[in-house]
Amino acid sequence: MYHFIAIMSPRRRKLLFTAGAYTVWCWFCLFLPFIIPLPFSLSVPSLVVFLGFLIAAAFNKAPAAEERFLFSYPRAAAYLLALGEAFYWCILLWIVVVILIIATGNAGSAGAIGGFIASLAANVFFLAKTHFAIRREGNSSETVGVAEVEDAARLFFNMKSEQGENLVCASEHGRIIFTDKDFKPAAGILQAFYPGGQVLCKAYAADGVPNGVAQWFYENGAVKAERSFADGVLNGAVKMYGADGRIFREFNYKNGVKDGTDKEYYENGTVKTERNFVNGVLNGIVRAYYENGQLFREFNYKKGVKNGAAREYYPDGQLSKEAEYIGGKIYGKARKR
Repeated sequence: MYHFIAIMSPRRRKLLFTAGAYTVWCWFCLFLPFIIPLPFSLSVPSLVVFLGFLIAAAFNKAPAAEERFLFSYPRAAAYLLALGEAFYWCILLWIVVVILIIATGNAGSAGAIGGFIASLAANVFFLAKTHFAIRREGNSSETVGVAEVEDAARLFFNMKSEQGENLVCASEHGRIIFTDKDFKPAAGILQAFYPGGQVLCKAYAADGVPNGVAQWFYENGAVKAERSFADGVLNGAVKMYGADGRIFREFNYKNGVKDGTDKEYYENGTVKTERNFVNGVLNGIVRAYYENGQLFREFNYKKGVKNGAAREYYPDGQLSKEAEYIGGKIYGKARKR
């Protein structure tokens, strides 16, 4: 997660997120008539919707969609927050423009054009500022496993120290690190919470980096996932559970990258898929199974590319088709049985 997002208070983030979404809608409404003739204006109903969301955000009650969006699309969310920041600056700019028009007694189009250009410049400025901030953070973690580290960092969202202080979670030099608002390393038990107060995540940090097993929970308190860390780096088993407590996936990390067997399970506990990673790359035979445990298909991978025999089977175990891959491409024709 990016530093400038992580250090924001939840309320400010909600306000900026709402304003950013409204800004995107405004630009859409502005340029859509040039593409598709509209029989009526969309701006009035959108303003009503925006005011509702803004009031909700002001009271820290904005929809959970904001957090889900931040989890799933952090880069897009960063740009949306930048547009939100530009929105509030644009309000100040337009207040100045209106005051100047009233003071000079000139209601001509010059003031409106000037306000539009200033608003456009503010949007471009904040988008560019965010872009370069993301670039700087990306360039600070040029080590093996950066993608995995950043993916794991996104899971540590809205973490708080034992004293209840909001923490920054980011990837730094190939490992995850927690700091307070003054960028001092956090230590002890760290937790994040659902809006209702239930524990969402619990981890232990020493000198700012997570160590040991970190746990994520469902709202009912059941364990959702467990990930092992060593000195801020994913290292060891990762297990994911259903709300009923059954394990549905497990794999392993070694020094920040996937290494070893990755298994998924059906609800009845039988293996669904099985594959092997070597230093973060698929290598070896990948197998998928029917729910009754019968082999469904198998491929062979060499350094992340399909290479070798590929077979598919009927539920009764009879071979249905087979093919040969070389360098990721089928050699010859697939043969059906």
